[in-house]
Amino acid sequence: SKGMAAYKSAIDEGKEMNPWRSIWFRPQKTIALIVKKDPERLVPDLAIFGGVISALNGAFESKMGDNYGVVGIVFVSICLGAISGWLSLYIFSALIHWTGKWLNGKAPIEHIRSALSWSNVPIIWTLIFWIIAIAIFQKELFQSDIPTIKNHFFLAFIYAIFFLWLLVVQCWTFLIFLRCLGQVQNFSIWKSILNVIL
Repeated sequence: SKGMAAYKSAIDEGKEMNPWRSIWFRPQKTIALIVKKDPERLVPDLAIFGGVISALNGAFESKMGDNYGVVGIVFVSICLGAISGWLSLYIFSALIHWTGKWLNGKAPIEHIRSALSWSNVPIIWTLIFWIIAIAIFQKELFQSDIPTIKNHFFLAFIYAIFFLWLLVVQCWTFLIFLRCLGQVQNFSIWKSILNVIL
């Protein structure tokens, strides 16, 4: 099958693959190599960091700055994001494993956890952009009313680029997860989507 061919190819060709880079554009080969060598590699850590970034994304999208200061938002995002990231890893992977069996999925739950965690790599890289954005925009980054940004063309341009970048990375992260899930489950992309929907 195509999934097994990609798996064998990853073992033969990807021995020196750096998963932090290769997961972006070669997710199937990357996850195949990871689960072959060590399926538990950095799994909880990636889930926790992914949860923190997701919490910051949520604070940005919900405009938490209308009611809270930037320090409080960052603190809450770190604390609650870390907890939710860790819990989501085990709950969501268990559900994916369970429903995947209905579709004849072959992956052990450890491999599904690995696929879920390593697909967080793109959004984890956005931490660099979050630090820069918070330093530049401060509380306005999380507010619905952004007078300072609106009145400065350069700041407005940077803000728009930041927003679009977050959107692209979130979509790319989900696509990577579907590819990784398909690899470990030996599913097509459509079957992976169905597994997630179930």
